[in-house]
Amino acid sequence: MNVPTKTQVKLSLLATAVLVLCGCAASQFHTDSRAFYVESPDGSRTLRILWFGDAMVRLQTAHDGEAFLPDSYYEMIESHDWTSSVDVATNSDTVVLQSSELKVVIDRETLAVSFETAQSTTPILQEKMGSYRAGDE
Repeated sequence: MNVPTKTQVKLSLLATAVLVLCGCAASQFHTDSRAFYVESPDGSRTLRILWFGDAMVRLQTAHDGEAFLPDSYYEMIESHDWTSSVDVATNSDTVVLQSSELKVVIDRETLAVSFETAQSTTPILQEKMGSYRAGDE
């Protein structure tokens, strides 16, 4: 299978379920109609990114075999019916998710996340280490 190094995909989060796979060595990336998922390189952890608004996202990490908490677990979001879209760009190092206001950059090796405004490349919040480190139990 010949996978391009950069893929631009326009997604509607309320559309019929769509599966996008990027067969890169570092990690796997896919999405469904509500969320985006990035797996650690060894598949032991998955980072779930769920958009609730142009500048509002929820991040969750689950170990292999664990279920993610339901969207309604913490009653912090008034509505789960966000209808805008997110641009997706992937390469061998990162997955970049961008709405009209927010850019979320995920390191494919460590699952470290940084947040930028949509018009900037300077992080406003950045993890030093992600939720995944090889050999972590």
